[in-house]
Amino acid sequence: MLEQIYQDFITNALSQIQAGLQITKEYFTELFGRYVKYLIAIDIMWLIIGMLWLIFTLVAIKKYWKIACENINDNGAFALYFVGIIISICTSSIISIYHIEQLVKDTYIPEIRVMEEIHNLTANHE
Repeated sequence: MLEQIYQDFITNALSQIQAGLQITKEYFTELFGRYVKYLIAIDIMWLIIGMLWLIFTLVAIKKYWKIACENINDNGAFALYFVGIIISICTSSIISIYHIEQLVKDTYIPEIRVMEEIHNLTANHE
């Protein structure tokens, strides 16, 4: 199945991209490889940001949980602390999981990822 996707990409998309950019197949192959490396680097960067954010949140929970529990009578402060923790954990987890998925896609099926990027670019310009 992946070979069919790759063949479809080479026969359909490559000729359209070559015609639009006036480039050779060798240059396109080099450009494609560099772009995939760029996508991988960006996904790793966002994965690191997401993981650091999650670690920072967990350290903050450990450090300030006792203080928050002492102020449990002040329902507004405790609720705000609790909601902030939940939002922070959810956001950092979503960022990390999304970029893990993108990193796997970039590594194993880069053709599809590049086609998604091209589709997003053309959809944004219309």
